Amino acid sequence: MVADISELRSVCTDQVLGNLAEHSLEVDWILETHAHADHLSGARYLQQRVGGRIAIGENIRAVQATFKDLYNLERSFLPDGSQFDHLFKDGETFRIGEDEFVAMRQARDATLEVPTLILPSIQVNVRAGQLPPPDENGVSYLRIPLNTLPLRP
Repeated sequence: MVADISELRSVCTDQVLGNLAEHSLEVDWILETHAHADHLSGARYLQQRVGGRIAIGENIRAVQATFKDLYNLERSFLPDGSQFDHLFKDGETFRIGEDEFVAMRQARDATLEVPTLILPSIQVNVRAGQLPPPDENGVSYLRIPLNTLPLRP
């Protein structure tokens, strides 16, 4: 039985770690394609175990600002992208081994449903995979704003 949310996240990322070890692979980059995820990012967990730089597109700052207000995140949370090691500009090139890649801004298909887990997961994903800091009682919470978003029937 999974004891907490960080343990659940580690179950999936441990499979990635096993694959890396099995094939003797090194990690240069941990690429986040977007923060509007239907899952919790395991980026920080992976980085702590195998290194690499966590990167996302520079527009994460706008996403962070939007969700800082929506979730009333703590004052110390800065919507400046500093939670990530690198912010890619659209069209920026980077290397993984001998191969060169180009960062491209992703557009969301408006016909897609909003992911079910977006409300809890976005609070972790805008922090590059870190859980929110604990409240005064020592407990970290994922918040659900009740009267700011249209609810589906």
